[in-house]
Amino acid sequence: MEGPSCNETKYSAEWQWTDGNLVFSPNTYPVIAKPTSMWSRVIVTFSEEMQNAELTIQGLDIYNRLPLPETFGENQKGWQLNIDDFNGVSSGEFTMEFVNCTDLANTSLYGFNNTSSLPGASITKRQANGVWSPSYSNHIDDIHSFSIVFSGTDINFEAINPGMPIGGSTYFHNTSTNIDPGTNWWKWEFEGGDPPVVYQECIGAWSTGPISYNNPGEFDVTLKQMDPSYEVVYTSLTKEKYIVVGNIPEADFEASPLEANMGVPIIFSDLSTNNPISWLWNFGDGSSSTAQNPSHSYSEGGEYTVVLKATNQYGPDVETKEDYITIIDPRPLPDFNTSDGITGIQPYTLVDFIDQSTNNPDVWQWAFEGAFPNTSTVQNPSNINYPTTGVYDVTLIVSNEYGTRTITKENFIEVSNNAVGLAVDCWPDNSIYNTGETVTFTASVTNGTPPYTYVFNFNGSPQTINTPAQIYSASHVFNTSGNMAISVTISDYEDKSNTCAGSVTIDPIGGVHNVDFTWSPSTPVLGQDITFQNLTTGGAEPYLQSYWEWFEDPNTGNPTWAPHSEIVWTPNATLNPPFVANYDELGDCP
Repeated sequence: MEGPSCNETKYSAEWQWTDGNLVFSPNTYPVIAKPTSMWSRVIVTFSEEMQNAELTIQGLDIYNRLPLPETFGENQKGWQLNIDDFNGVSSGEFTMEFVNCTDLANTSLYGFNNTSSLPGASITKRQANGVWSPSYSNHIDDIHSFSIVFSGTDINFEAINPGMPIGGSTYFHNTSTNIDPGTNWWKWEFEGGDPPVVYQECIGAWSTGPISYNNPGEFDVTLKQMDPSYEVVYTSLTKEKYIVVGNIPEADFEASPLEANMGVPIIFSDLSTNNPISWLWNFGDGSSSTAQNPSHSYSEGGEYTVVLKATNQYGPDVETKEDYITIIDPRPLPDFNTSDGITGIQPYTLVDFIDQSTNNPDVWQWAFEGAFPNTSTVQNPSNINYPTTGVYDVTLIVSNEYGTRTITKENFIEVSNNAVGLAVDCWPDNSIYNTGETVTFTASVTNGTPPYTYVFNFNGSPQTINTPAQIYSASHVFNTSGNMAISVTISDYEDKSNTCAGSVTIDPIGGVHNVDFTWSPSTPVLGQDITFQNLTTGGAEPYLQSYWEWFEDPNTGNPTWAPHSEIVWTPNATLNPPFVANYDELGDCP
């Protein structure tokens, strides 16, 4: 039978948790999370040594629970609350009650007074059996009441990079759900991390700063949901060996062949170290692979940059090789022009076209917009008639055994009546030049209204000049040899235009000649023989011939043109054959 209440016995109390974090002292109102794998204890200090005291907590179905047999502090008794005590219990507030309290004289105590501390004149003491001083008042323990919160949180977290190199760092994200209001305090514990502990008062945020790991190994990470004092743990999650720290791969690779035609398979071989476990290839043409040693073929010609990302449990490394693979497009490369380079014509002009494609095409398909005939399959079609004014496209499709390619030159042919009445003439200063020499091309126009627009075209290199002059010269340097088309189209103020075209031959040479000579004596007398010595240097084989030229004698006009001797000279030689001449009149003679 339940004994009298000992609510008049002076005492203090505290909670003691298995992890030692929660301390329940006087005037502290604790919040207890539903235990999952721990016990908790109530330790009470009475005003005198007690023989017996039993604990009752209604709502937890704890009635007349005997104290633990072990000894605590002076005048203390302790009770243990087990995990099963909380099964089926709802959240709420609970009050402790102590019953069947007897002192060492086996006197039952009832009705005790609880305050915030034991010392003080108001302490109720038993003077004799049933006699108390000062008198007591019956009330429950309202100082040490407590509440229980049953956490429904699904606690979880993640790291951006759970594997990393030594000295690396990562962020952690709290992804917990179903969080009870008022329980939004969190403690991170990072084994092996720097810093090792981080506190937060929010959800959904990244952990404070990056967490660094400076030593190799496998490390636990723990996230705890706690009370505002960070003393009570409502729930927690530990991911064991979650962070893995070590040496990342050193990515490297090779390929064979490095140069191939389109469609030829190329084998890529992984040469990475430190045991990668995954691979990601980027072949530079929009294609990729996750195989360790993939094969890949390219469908277009060009140079391709290849990237390999090799990853192990500690992280990735990337190797990039710029313009590593060269793919040859063996298909013909189409190009063309008119045979004379003229594309501005009058109606009913017959135009001849020449194929300038490379890579050996063997099939040609021409389309001539606005012309008759409007198609052709010969390599160099001729007599293509353009009867109507306008601007017209020309298309050429070329093929060989490797494939087909197409070129369309838009507005390539311009047919206009404006050329009637505008007379244009043109000429180069020479028909044959050496590479590197300046080609001078002169054009003239009559029957026009100034100002004029001259458009010179040096084999595809245009120059445009606006001038009122009826004659104008342009120059150009060809650095490659061959037969070069040159043309000029002149239009006037009234938009009349005409074109003149020609060509020059560019020959290869070995170098530049530095022409020089001397004569002796330097101040000859009348009739004296003068020896001229060739000192020209530079150049290389094949050698050109040189000759001497004397201009008119200013006094006698004799000789009108001195005989000249053509001699083959050798650069840098001092024994070049000299030439001897004399003058029969006084004067300065060039």
